[in-house]
Formats: sequence, structure tokens, C-alpha cells
Amino acid sequence: MRRLCVYPLWTCRPQTVLANRSPPARFINCINIYQSNGEQERVIYMKKMFILVMTVMLCFTLTACNEEGSIDFPFELSSIENVEMFCFTIPADAEKKVITKSEDIEEIYQTFESVSLKDKTTEPTAGGSVTSFRFNLSDGTSYEVIYSEVAVKAGRVITTGMEQDFFTSADIGAFWGSYDYEVTTASEDELPALYE
Repeated sequence: MRRLCVYPLWTCRPQTVLANRSPPARFINCINIYQSNGEQERVIYMKKMFILVMTVMLCFTLTACNEEGSIDFPFELSSIENVEMFCFTIPADAEKKVITKSEDIEEIYQTFESVSLKDKTTEPTAGGSVTSFRFNLSDGTSYEVIYSEVAVKAGRVITTGMEQDFFTSADIGAFWGSYDYEVTTASEDELPALYE
């Protein structure tokens, strides 16, 4: 038989007080326990959200550091008279094609304008081919684009006026085989210079 406390409630032993709780008091106690579990779930949720926000911020930071650009030609397509295309692995063995058809010139021009360039470091490779382009303009000037292969379907691009070269995953080297024009030997002194 359970012994009831006959003294005022605050003077009774704790176990006696707990034993004599009414059903509503037990229900409130359960709610408090549930709220405590909810707090733990909320803390776990907040930790997950913090990690997610930090991951997104890191992605934005990495994207900002690895910005993409493209070639912005300082001339119009209509001002191009022809495009000299050079291809070599060793400059002494360089070959040359002169692109004269307007549709081929337009395709080269538009492809370069859509090529994605990234400020990304790559390891230098030995024996990679170089494909370069000289756009001869109607005002007597020229504009050069040089593509140096660093991997299969990837390379580095530098153009007239650029201070550094940029990485691209575009297969610009494939241009050489895409256009059916007469192939002639090119002397080393007529090759576009990689760096001024």
C-alpha cells in the first residue's frame, strides 16, 4: 500500500511527490520530454542547414575563382578577308591552309566566340600540337588566335591582346581536318607568335 504524504507538499520526499502526480501532470511531463526531443531534432536540422549553406558558399567561391569567359573579337565578321590556319607539333614542320569561303570563315568566327575559356592552370605537355589562326582583315591588320593542345580535346588559347592564355575544353585542334583546302608548308617566321 502506497504511503501518502500528510505534510505540506514541499516538505515531502521527491519520490513521494512523483508517485502522487495526477494524470495531467504526467501528460505535461510527456510533452516536455517530446519538446526536448524536438529541440534535439531542431539542432540537428540547423547543423545540416549550416553545412548546406557553407557548401553552397564554397561552390560560389570556387566558381568565382574559376570564372569562364570567351573570345570577344574586336572586329566584325564582314571585315575578315581570309583566315590562315597553321598546324604543327614542331615549328619546322608547320603546315598552312588559307580559308577563303565565307561560310567556313563564319563557322570559325562563331565557334571561337562561343568557346568557353577558363582561368585554370594545367600541366605543360611535351609533343602537343599547336593549331593557330590568323584573321586577315580588310583594313590590312590581322588578329591571331593560338591553340596549344594539353590533352585530348583540351588546350590553352591565347589571342592578340591577351596578357595570358586560358584553358578550354573545346577541341579546336579538330579544325585542321574539318576544312578541305590546299595544304602548304609554312616557314617558321610566318607562324603566329605565342607570346608577344
